[in-house]
Parts: sequence; C-alpha cells; structure tokens
Amino acid sequence: MKKIFHLTAVLGFLFSNLAVASLQQDISKEIKAVIYAYGKAMNASNVDEVVRLYAKDGLFMPSGLPTAVGENEIRDAYKHEFEVIDLDVNMDIDEIAYDGNIAYVSKRSTNPI
Repeated sequence: MKKIFHLTAVLGFLFSNLAVASLQQDISKEIKAVIYAYGKAMNASNVDEVVRLYAKDGLFMPSGLPTAVGENEIRDAYKHEFEVIDLDVNMDIDEIAYDGNIAYVSKRSTNPI
C-alpha cells in the first residue's frame, strides 16, 4: 500500500508540474502576442490599436514629454509621437516574467534608418 501511495504522489506531482508549465507557456504566448501587436501598431502609426493594448488606467512615458495617464492622454501622446516619428521597429523578446496581472518583458528593438 505504501508503494502505491508514493507512486500516486509522484505521478500527481509530475502531472501538476506539467499543467503549470503548460499554463505558463500559454500565458507567455499571450504576452508575446500583445508585445508583437504593439510593435505592429507602432509601425503602422495606428493610434487606436496602440491605445487598445493599454489598460484603462495605463500610463505612457514618452521621452522628453510629460507622462500620459489614462486613455485620452495616452491617445493624445501617441498622436503627437506619430506626427514626429516614423517607425519600422523590429523586436526580439529576451525574457518574460509575470505575477498575477502584471508582466515584465525584456526586449531589444531595432529601428533601421
């Protein structure tokens, strides 16, 4: 009986780890999809699509300009950005970390001139 219990416990542990790993892969894929959608929207200068990817209370910190907080300010800030720059950004994601509904993404971007 003791051996059966140990085998059951080990199998249960392995299956729970597999389920967690699968869930983590799914979450990472979703985060990557958002990051790549952001890059695509930025390259297209699509203000509506960029704003859609932000949380309602999100913030945008453009270089040299005041921080934009909330949907309306973010929209105005991106309108300004897209008037002064034309992007063709390529992104490589190095790492994704998340906890609950907060994710951190380490990426490299290039903008060929």
